[in-house]
Amino acid sequence: MAEDERNGEKRIKDFSQKLSDFQKQDDLITDTIEIKRKNIEKESDTLKSLEFYHSRHKYIKKMYEDVPEAEIVNMDDTSYYQFQIPLTNSGITGEVATHLYQESQEAGYTFDDHQNLTASLCVSGSSDSTSVNVLSISQPTWFPNRDSLTDEYKIEDELEKHLEFVNGELASSFPNVKNDFDAFIRRYYTFQSDSSKYLDLIGSRSMFFLKLIFGFSESNYGAQTPKNRRNDIKRFVFGSNTSLSSADPLIELCYQLYCELSSQDSCGMSVKIGAVTAAYIDGLFRRLVGSMAAILNLRSRYFSA
Repeated sequence: MAEDERNGEKRIKDFSQKLSDFQKQDDLITDTIEIKRKNIEKESDTLKSLEFYHSRHKYIKKMYEDVPEAEIVNMDDTSYYQFQIPLTNSGITGEVATHLYQESQEAGYTFDDHQNLTASLCVSGSSDSTSVNVLSISQPTWFPNRDSLTDEYKIEDELEKHLEFVNGELASSFPNVKNDFDAFIRRYYTFQSDSSKYLDLIGSRSMFFLKLIFGFSESNYGAQTPKNRRNDIKRFVFGSNTSLSSADPLIELCYQLYCELSSQDSCGMSVKIGAVTAAYIDGLFRRLVGSMAAILNLRSRYFSA
């Protein structure tokens, strides 16, 4: 079998596996949305029941608050026994509220985590879909249904939104990196009008990773021996807070981007030694900005000094 044919079969197998795994994720997302919809319906019913019970509980409280003390003093034992029964019974059943409160608080922490993680997922998904859209423009034969799918899912280039978010986070938390970032963005816009300038964008590894993430991690929490770049990213995001295992895929994506920027593989694309194309750098830039936006979004929600 010819080498080209073997390579072609290998690619098809790899692509099919990736697409199969992607489909499984899509099915899980669909199921998760349905579960959460049902949970919302249940929570809505619970809320209505609690509001009804609360109104009755308040009525009883206010009724007994208005009882004159002289009336209580003048009651005989039988009357007082009869008088206090509704208050006592309602007080006993009302203890259910204590358990509901505690369990609602615990559930609230889960809701908070899901809200925070999905917010970062939205940034990542927006970046990935933008990257596919841009790639489809440059390679229309690869994506025969590009126009109809892009219209159906209302895909827009959200790079500017991600840049604005990163810019704001750097300005408020990392002003020492802000000037580097501004210069980086200017170089990107220069590259947009002159693709021969793509090598000017290669320094993003030093700015985003070595200076921003790893520099922060090592200066605040100490250098690790041996180096553990994944953990450096976690320390950057969470600080002294407990890290979330559910956030590991976002951490891993960021780490893989660092590896991609650090690769010196002369057989493939190598940013570090400049063995890249303008189209590749354009896509990488968008993925990098999207990943930084997702990581900084996560950090804004979880970081604790």
